[in-house]
Amino acid sequence: MKFKLKTILDLIICLAITSLIFIPTLNRPWLLYDENLLFNGTYFTTPKNLNQMFEIISELGLNFNIVSSNAIYSSNQVIRTAPFGQIFGMIISFFFKKDPVLYHTFNFSLHLINTCLVFFILNALINKKNTLYQRTLIITLTSIWSTHPVMIEPILLSINCGATFTYIFFF
Repeated sequence: MKFKLKTILDLIICLAITSLIFIPTLNRPWLLYDENLLFNGTYFTTPKNLNQMFEIISELGLNFNIVSSNAIYSSNQVIRTAPFGQIFGMIISFFFKKDPVLYHTFNFSLHLINTCLVFFILNALINKKNTLYQRTLIITLTSIWSTHPVMIEPILLSINCGATFTYIFFF
């Protein structure tokens, strides 16, 4: 029982550290350089009803391809197919409309789920004897992962909610 209580306490510490970093950012407005794609419906419009959502998915979502290349750095042409992330974003936009606080809160909630997963994976790998050193190492590594600058961009930009969702399954 003490082992589980300590593990839950350690997880709460990790989530509190992560929350202290990200909660002040939840109430910020849209960023024009990236989230404007979501606000303006550049890839998919915000559906007004379920029929329109299914129509958009069947007409655009199943044929969604973006060709990207950078002639300055490479002559390679990369075809990026990301239908799931865009369709997921469109479904979220159906429920959240144009409210940035809801998007940021949802993306942050997904990040907290990922933080829990990282914590439990590290706990299973490292915490064999439940020593203070092992527990501190797990808290430190999880907190570094959840607040690392590489993680900040996917969490703060609502356009990346599809990527944050897929991190739950593939990270």
